[in-house]
Amino acid sequence: MPPRFREIPLLYAFSAGLTALLAVPPALALWAWPDANTLQILQQRVVGVERALGFGLLTLCLILILRRAHQSRRRALLGETSAENPTDASPESKSAGTGSAATSQSTNISNRGDRAGALRRAALIFPAVFAPAVPLLIYLWQFNQLAYANLFLGDQDFTNISTAINHTARWQGFLTTPFLATGPTGSYLGHHFSPLLALYAPFYWLADALAAHGAFGGSRPTHMVYAVCLWSTLALGLLFWARLVQKELRNPFTAVSCMAVICGAYPLWRLALSYHYELPVIPLSALTFLALARWRQVGRSRWLFWLCLILWMANKEDIALYVGLFAIYLVSHRGESPGSAAVAHLTRAVAVGVAALAWLLLALWAMDWIGGPERVDWISMWSEPTPFSERSLRPGFFLLLSCAFLPVLNLRFFAIVLLPLMLFHYLSQQIWHHSYLGHYSYAILPFLFFGLIRGLQRLEAGFAFWREAAGTDRGFGGDGGDGGEHRDLRLILLVAVLACSFFAASADRYMPLPRLATDARYPAVESLLQNIPAGACLQTQSPFSAHTPLDVHVFPLMTPQGNPAHDAVPGPHNFERFYFRDRACQGYYLLLDPQDPMPPFYTREHLDAFAQFAERNLTEIPLQSAASGKGESASELRLYRLSVF
Repeated sequence: MPPRFREIPLLYAFSAGLTALLAVPPALALWAWPDANTLQILQQRVVGVERALGFGLLTLCLILILRRAHQSRRRALLGETSAENPTDASPESKSAGTGSAATSQSTNISNRGDRAGALRRAALIFPAVFAPAVPLLIYLWQFNQLAYANLFLGDQDFTNISTAINHTARWQGFLTTPFLATGPTGSYLGHHFSPLLALYAPFYWLADALAAHGAFGGSRPTHMVYAVCLWSTLALGLLFWARLVQKELRNPFTAVSCMAVICGAYPLWRLALSYHYELPVIPLSALTFLALARWRQVGRSRWLFWLCLILWMANKEDIALYVGLFAIYLVSHRGESPGSAAVAHLTRAVAVGVAALAWLLLALWAMDWIGGPERVDWISMWSEPTPFSERSLRPGFFLLLSCAFLPVLNLRFFAIVLLPLMLFHYLSQQIWHHSYLGHYSYAILPFLFFGLIRGLQRLEAGFAFWREAAGTDRGFGGDGGDGGEHRDLRLILLVAVLACSFFAASADRYMPLPRLATDARYPAVESLLQNIPAGACLQTQSPFSAHTPLDVHVFPLMTPQGNPAHDAVPGPHNFERFYFRDRACQGYYLLLDPQDPMPPFYTREHLDAFAQFAERNLTEIPLQSAASGKGESASELRLYRLSVF
């Protein structure tokens, strides 16, 4: 076996071990913890043990690192003393000069065939680098199925976004949705400027095409398509980040460890399980960094860089601000490039900043024009007081701990990009934004992972025991020199990095989410909604909206006042004077469970008012009810139809 391939089996064993460690928490969440109460009890019992073990392991690693550094310093001093003594020179060293030319010539000859071998080696290494992403992807796929059967996917941040994409795919308005206060246009862009959502429309076309050929067993596709789109986005994003990690980090064991830290980072799990549309920042940021590196190194991928950068900013209106911070970092980081390269780098960095500023102004203007007074003012998170008033450094500390504080090693990048982002979150009055809960880690995650890679690059370039391994490309050990001497020190440092990441993840009480039981109403809901004809309008409660077929117009039970659909469907505000004037719907249906309120969106009083309205004006479809299985008093699903359509 060629020397360059000798570490491949060990690399795969190392990757398999890390993948198995990452698979333990989601496996326990899915199959060992039957409900949330049991999960909470177990967490309370083991969190103290986890912290003790984590701090103990980190302390041990620090002691061993200091000990090995002291030993290395002593050996270096002894080596310098020996070098000063001319009698230590060996015959081999005296003849080294005469053989240097021959050695250089043979090296040049052997390097001619290195390109093909390097490509084969990179292809063999990449599966090992990507392997730590597998547990997250498997868990998320399984959880999607459980959440769907649990009726967990509701109006806010799921059906509202999916409906906007579905309307675009069916030419019923560009990203229009009835679930939010969007202003007179009804477009989601009046709520948040996220034109990137339209790129998911082809997947909805594909779902309809597959259903037409019987791909779903005769069932019509529902808004579960949106969850599949998000899962595919995450899978593609982790694939790109694995490629970026492999490209930027020379040592394959370091690359596998870096990917394990990325895939085990609890903010990424929070973003993935929020079912929010900011998830595309994961693939788009990785592609942007890849294209930027290729543009700088070989002068290619310029248009790919600009395309990915624009799409990244098109994910949400405030991302341009964070890209602007990154542009400032690029301006300040010229490196050791020669004059012409430095000018090109400065021009590129300034262009990124100008593009970010232009996109930010465009987004703010577009939101004012589309949404008017109903648009979301995200600056209010810092300017308007909310019930949350206590600020804590704990979220920021654990965010950095999840990456073993490695982003801090690149002090310029940390000070210009990461620190302002963390201050934004720290000063926020919104508790979810302050604590990086749900999707609120979308702004900082790409730069956090970028800083992680930069920190590991500093370790590879700045520490002798790491630089030797990276230069020889021989895994942990190295090939000659001091590679073998420092093998255990490199391993200890990698273990310390992974221990920090795993400890930060273990301290998070929210992820991974526990297994969800199938709701007793699920079969009845599926049967009822699949029987609603295409083109009809359905008004229903939050737990049932995601199960609506894509060819049915779905409306929330309580349509916001700032939406054009506010008066197009019945509600407590217009029950007495409402009549169905819109014949665009090929039938009107109302699905209710009177025992399932969801404050503050709708209360039990709202449900009673809808039931009374239905009894006066609609016809209940007989023999289509099922026990909800919630509590001791079983409620009923009720499906009503307007008979005059």
